[in-house]
Order: sequence, then C-alpha cells, then structure tokens
Amino acid sequence: MFGKLLKYEFKSVGAWFFGLYGLAVFISLGLGVWFSRNIKLQKETSFNSNTQDILLFALSSALVAVFIAIFIATLLIIIRRFYNNIFGREGYLTLTLPVSTHKTILAKLLTGFIWNVCSGMIFMISVFLLAFPALKQLQPTYLADVMNAAKDALLSPKFGLFVLLLIVGIFTSILEIYFAISLGQLFQDYRGLLAFAFYFVINLTRSFLDYLATGAGTGLINAVISGNNSNFEDYYHLTLNIIVTVIYGLIFYFGTHYIIKNKLNIQ
Repeated sequence: MFGKLLKYEFKSVGAWFFGLYGLAVFISLGLGVWFSRNIKLQKETSFNSNTQDILLFALSSALVAVFIAIFIATLLIIIRRFYNNIFGREGYLTLTLPVSTHKTILAKLLTGFIWNVCSGMIFMISVFLLAFPALKQLQPTYLADVMNAAKDALLSPKFGLFVLLLIVGIFTSILEIYFAISLGQLFQDYRGLLAFAFYFVINLTRSFLDYLATGAGTGLINAVISGNNSNFEDYYHLTLNIIVTVIYGLIFYFGTHYIIKNKLNIQ
C-alpha cells in the first residue's frame, strides 16, 4: 500500500514537473549551443549582432523564469499536497485508506524529497550544459588539474558529511513545513496565516538555538584542542549540524504525527 501511495503522489504532479525539467534542459542546451557558436565566431571574426544579444537576453530570462517556476512549484506541491490530502476535503478519503499515519506522512515526505533532489540535479545539469562550451576552450593540462581537484574533493570524508547534512536538511525542511501546517490546523480560523506565523517562529527559534550551539561548540573546540586545527573544526561543526538537524527533524515528524493522529480537525 505504501508503494501505491508513492505512485499516486508522483502521478498527480509528475507531468507538471517533467515538463518544467524538460524546458529547463532544452533552454540550457540552446544557450550552450549559442555560447559555443558565439565563442567560435568571436575567435574567427569580430562578429557582433544585436539579434544575438536579444536572443541571449531572451533565453537567459526564460531559463531564470523556469528555475523560479521550478522552485515555487516544488514548494507549493509540498504544501498543497500535504494540506489538501490531510486537512482539506481529501482528508476524509485519506482517513478511510488502510494506511497508518506514519506511512501517509512518509509517502509525502519521500515524494517531496525526491522532487527537491530532481530539481537540484536539473539545475546542475543545466549549469553543466551552459559551462560545457567554455570548458572545451580550456587547455587539456589545466582541465585535467581541475578534474583531479574535483575528484579529490568529492572523495573526501568532509564532502560525504556535507552531502549527509544536505540530505538530512532537506528532509527536516519539509518536516518543518508539515509541522507548521499541522500547528495551524489546531485553530478554527486563519489557519493558513497561523501556519505561516508558526513557521516563522520555528525558524526564529531554530536560528537562536543554532547560534547558542555554535558558540558552545566553538568554545569546546578551543578548550579541547591546541593550536589551529581547521580540519578538526570543520568535521566537528558538520557532525554537530547533522546531529542537531536530525533532532529537529524527529521533533517535527513526531509532532506532526501526534497532531494528525490525535488532534485532526478537517474543515
């Protein structure tokens, strides 16, 4: 049943997202071809055209607009799918399904995470398509040095911790939205406004606690180690951020679960 929930979540918004992703890649490819052609023309002649400038501006503006649309769509899908399926009219249908509250939350959480990851990958692919013509102009030895440096960075333990922090951070950010929405549904009126207010308060509280944790952590590092050991400090801060983010995520998850399980108020 959990697999069916995931399939339904993807099917409901898949066409919209894949359309935006395809448009982003298409425009990036067009810009990449334009850059490659323009670089070649500038090397061979002093070619310059207002039409080329207009085309560049139009394609660049379209690409920025598509990425803004992807960001907004991802955020709205996370909010609307959770709110409508649980606290909206669709909630009556959701409650009749032979699925636990945990599986309902996890299905939406995993779907939101995957859409976030896909959006990030499309952004990186688009950047690569844009930069590829410039990369071809680099000297082979310089390009090899850049590739080796990138390889060393990607294989380092610090990068692994960073990726883990990024993954945990995405999950926690989505759960924070769910928790704020759930808190807003505890009231009869102005639910959307209250959910936004709760989200703002939660963010403010997190920032304050993170500031305290960072200050305490820096003091602990200075007390434990002698001299400058930036490597140890980086590992410490990354590990601390991962642990704190996981704790936040668990609070948001179980808080959301408790409200849906015990305080559900469908309008």
